[in-house]
Amino acid sequence: MFDRTSAPDQGVRVLVLAPLYKPAMMGGGPIRTVHACVKGAPPTFNVAVIAGDRDLGATERLPMANNRWTTYEGVNCYYLSTDRPAKVFSSWRAARNWSPDVVYINSFFNVQFSIVPQVLGWLGWWRNAQIVVAPRGEFNRGALAIKAPKKRAYLRAYKLLNAANRIIWHVSDGTEALAVAAHFAAPIEVVVRENDTNLPTEPAPPQSGDEGPLRAIFVGRISPIKGVDILLKALSTASRPVILDIYGPFEDASYVATCRLMAESVAACVSVHFRGPLDADDVRQVVSRYDIFLFPTDGENFGHVIAEALSVSCPVMSTSHTPWSQRLADGGGVVVPSRSPNDWSDAINRYAELPGPERLRRRDLAGEVYSRWRSEAKGPHVFELVEMRRSSS
Repeated sequence: MFDRTSAPDQGVRVLVLAPLYKPAMMGGGPIRTVHACVKGAPPTFNVAVIAGDRDLGATERLPMANNRWTTYEGVNCYYLSTDRPAKVFSSWRAARNWSPDVVYINSFFNVQFSIVPQVLGWLGWWRNAQIVVAPRGEFNRGALAIKAPKKRAYLRAYKLLNAANRIIWHVSDGTEALAVAAHFAAPIEVVVRENDTNLPTEPAPPQSGDEGPLRAIFVGRISPIKGVDILLKALSTASRPVILDIYGPFEDASYVATCRLMAESVAACVSVHFRGPLDADDVRQVVSRYDIFLFPTDGENFGHVIAEALSVSCPVMSTSHTPWSQRLADGGGVVVPSRSPNDWSDAINRYAELPGPERLRRRDLAGEVYSRWRSEAKGPHVFELVEMRRSSS
């Protein structure tokens, strides 16, 4: 039974499907993005969420009532046991009975939260609801390389069914729009809207710079797409003192083992620590203690953690595979031209040579860039943009 006190019974009903939703935290930025999108919905939208009942890689369920409607922070939520087929079917039946106007799917390749709901839509399950798919970076080159044969097979079937033209796509910027469109022959209907955040409007002031070792941090999933191995290879030839703290869930056990082994071969002037998962609510406070955030990612459709770093006046060194390149360059950070460990070693060494006052100046620049970004008009909420398209069709 829905709690009708949290949102009006009237208005446009939006059913949000997400593999992970708060209080889950191990899935990184997408969780915070979807949460901010839901919480930021205008009052004319009545939003409900169906999500998995476990965090990324967890065996224990989240501390929430599962397989029935409940509330989280005033939002109607259904935490689904994806390992129980009967419960999965019950959730889709409960969702259909709610008669959503829009089904907003936060994944493209996830079987239970994207593929199955879309197939149900083709069969008329959602009646006349508009299907919206936000792929959340899954069309980035690095993401497509993971389990590539299965993804290629699904994309081929999707194209044969002309399914891409039955939905509205939500992408965070023009680059992601091009990445999606490149896989389909016919034009697709796209809504471009930057991801939402719950970050403050003004940055936290930087801490004082010093002349000691460069204090560097990485926060993210410990997986090949995020590039921790690249950092460790780069630091094997470091010529300046560096302290690197690595925060994030150990998503890929064999990859983590490889990275731990590589950490034993870094240069003598380098100290590496694996700090484990970091609660989402603690990310900004922890990052604020460091001189620079290192992020050799192979692709981000948004990069929520980059925004978090800038929000505490911490410069970011990243690849060009994010929407933030110009802002990072203007904000005291570095855009490394490739994922080559040699390029990263050179960039880290140059940054480590900076004197304390220059590090502090760059932190000031990071805060200034963040302030400008937050002051920019983002335009209508994505649900409003979808409703405009739905109403005009």
